[in-house]
Amino acid sequence: EGDADYDEMSQRKRQFWTEHDEWTLVELSPRDLAGRGEDGFVRLLLRKLESAGVPWRRRSEEEIWELVRGRAVDNFTAAMKTFVGRCRKRNLSPDDLESMVAGHIPCSTAEALFLEVGVSIYWGYLRRLVANNKEDFDGLMWRSVSLLREGQSRFVRDKGRERGDVAGLRFAMIDEFQDFSDAFFELADAIRSSNPRVQFFCVGDDWQAINGFAGSDPRFFGDFAAYFRNTSRRHVRTNYRSPRSVVEAGNALMRGRGPAAQPARSDAGSLRLCKLDEFEPSAPEMAVHGGDEITPALLRLLRSFLDRGMDVVMLSRRKGVPWYVNFGETAPRVPDRLARFLEHVRSYLPEEDRGRVT
Repeated sequence: EGDADYDEMSQRKRQFWTEHDEWTLVELSPRDLAGRGEDGFVRLLLRKLESAGVPWRRRSEEEIWELVRGRAVDNFTAAMKTFVGRCRKRNLSPDDLESMVAGHIPCSTAEALFLEVGVSIYWGYLRRLVANNKEDFDGLMWRSVSLLREGQSRFVRDKGRERGDVAGLRFAMIDEFQDFSDAFFELADAIRSSNPRVQFFCVGDDWQAINGFAGSDPRFFGDFAAYFRNTSRRHVRTNYRSPRSVVEAGNALMRGRGPAAQPARSDAGSLRLCKLDEFEPSAPEMAVHGGDEITPALLRLLRSFLDRGMDVVMLSRRKGVPWYVNFGETAPRVPDRLARFLEHVRSYLPEEDRGRVT
């Protein structure tokens, strides 16, 4: 509200639903929630539903859990797995974690409860590793760092068929350096402590630094000289993979974040920019998708490519779809939100075209 373009679009939507007698528009805004609080917002919503003749009944806790169980367990498991993984990558002991949580001020009750459960699960996870004589990847990394710092540089692998000594290394090559983490740096530093003559050759692209959730830290890339001795830096700017238009789009997106890439290919390629904030579904699309705008927008794009004989791969930076999607009551509920969205989009395509969209 208050934005001329947004207000105009809202008015057109009100007009559209007014012209459809079989539908009733119940209009709410973020201001209703912010001004009334959760309980006040619920009362407002129920009054609007009652005035529209919509019956309602508060579900029991058991009914609510039955509806959200699959998604809630999946989301909680994913969040807790990430939490435990981040703790392991920082080599935190349970006592370290408890101290950090004790000194932290949670922003909500939900966060406080999550941290309380997280500490308990982390304790249990480490005990289970010990009880089963198991080790995870992060544990192997940190144990290797400890052994190297204690002077144990020799190693044996592949049932004794391969032997070596880190102290004799001349060169260490590190690929995907943009994903370098504290654990990997400590390992490199431990190698250097047992072998001061070793030289490091690191290759990476900070425009591809997307693994912060897994513990990677771009400071190692940006401040390379602060972590390695006698450094030199070389920029490999030539892009051999993409046509010119794609390289130019990438340069525009990352302007100010390092040297621009140069395309090796001479073909211009095809780049289509679609501004979803300006997309307006047609009346038939609104009737079919009921407030869902991303599905009809994608279907238009898919149809244009499929009709040109092209198969389509949809990419998502996140594990979910950051728009409202009207899945309908009959759509199967699957834990993988992107898989569910893919099947949802495919359902509007002819059978022979569905396999061409992934």
